[in-house]
Amino acid sequence: MDLRCDGLDSPVWRVWLVPDAEGVVAIGGPGIAALEQLLLRAQDDTNCRALVIASDGGEFCRGMDLGALTHGDPAARHEAIAGFARCLGLLRWLRVPSLCIVDGAALGGGVGLAAACDLVLASRAASFALPELLLGLIPAVVLPVLRERLGMSRARWLTLTGETLSAAAAQQLGLVDELCEDPTLALAARLKRVLRSSPAAIARLRTFSAEIADMPLAEALAAGVARTTADTSDPEVVSAVLGYAAGVAPPWFARYRPGGHE
Repeated sequence: MDLRCDGLDSPVWRVWLVPDAEGVVAIGGPGIAALEQLLLRAQDDTNCRALVIASDGGEFCRGMDLGALTHGDPAARHEAIAGFARCLGLLRWLRVPSLCIVDGAALGGGVGLAAACDLVLASRAASFALPELLLGLIPAVVLPVLRERLGMSRARWLTLTGETLSAAAAQQLGLVDELCEDPTLALAARLKRVLRSSPAAIARLRTFSAEIADMPLAEALAAGVARTTADTSDPEVVSAVLGYAAGVAPPWFARYRPGGHE
């Protein structure tokens, strides 16, 4: 697998998973390293406001390149696996929202790659499955992000059954956020909203949601009071609220057009 990146000079960065010469999209060493470097760059580049991941092939992603892993040097194998784990972690903690379009089959690590993104948009051609047990493996690297999305019991069920989920079934399970007749149109609507939202507030949402994930309700509500009190003391937030009431767009507001931006 290789990567193709578009729009690096715009607020919306698009990452395409490119199939190999045989038309297979599988996560390998060079592709993992390239994705990790791109995510690190997106984290530091304040011009980036959203990251979109999609596939350039007839399938979304078959997961890790198991052939390369099983025949590689142990140190290289470990680094490839660790690199993929770092990519999943970077996606979960990325400063900007990550959106994934799944059009075709997502298997193994491909399921994890989608699950690590903030929003998963799927066409009706999408499908999801974890076949690792058939190979004597477990999806150990992707289970943490699946647990976060689905809960451990559902993630374990998906692993044990090896069930191939349709896009509709994946949406019912919580793996897909939106089932779209036209993912491109749905993506445009989501990007329009993202580019009108405060980047700082999006970053706080990510941190706050992680902080309260395992808190008792009373403690989480108290944390919410503290967070909103602090936010409404922020001069930038106060200015945005007052401007909104007066019909003035905040400074972070950016218009979005499919295929372009302002």
